[in-house]
Amino acid sequence: MVFVTAWRPLAGAVFWLSAGREAASNFRHRMKPALKIGPGGSVCNGMKHGVLTLVRLKRRADFLRVARTGRRYAAPGLVLQVAPKAAPGLSCQVEEVEATLGIGFTVSKKVGNAVARNRAKRRLRAVVADVMPGQAAASRDFVLIGRKATLRRSFADLKQDLLKALRQTKSLAAADARAAS
Repeated sequence: MVFVTAWRPLAGAVFWLSAGREAASNFRHRMKPALKIGPGGSVCNGMKHGVLTLVRLKRRADFLRVARTGRRYAAPGLVLQVAPKAAPGLSCQVEEVEATLGIGFTVSKKVGNAVARNRAKRRLRAVVADVMPGQAAASRDFVLIGRKATLRRSFADLKQDLLKALRQTKSLAAADARAAS
């Protein structure tokens, strides 16, 4: 008895190569956008909000610098740490944007398991996106630390906590405008 292949291997290889290319082209929309490189070689992944750009702090050195040199206020739903922006060569600067806000989020294991910590960070990101672009002073780095109460407090209470923390750390944009004039 003789076995015969139903398709030639070469034809199959050509089919799979073209199918692989087509499948890859169908998923290009899911790829992350290219990151902008700042002058000091830092990666800028900012979101534009009018004249302010929110830039995520991701390096441990940035978190430590804010904790060491900045002001701190603990509200029931969050802890806010604020420090002046680092030297221009170290932070991300985009030419068409006037000012940037560096924002970092952290939630410890005291808050709960990974699901609870991620939920707390999502809530903090939502509050920041709602409050910071219009209220926060420019050219500062902020670190928000989640607490157990971050999960239980209403969104309105979290917004009030953040506004009070900005006021207490002298980081409101209106306060900067008054001090400049």
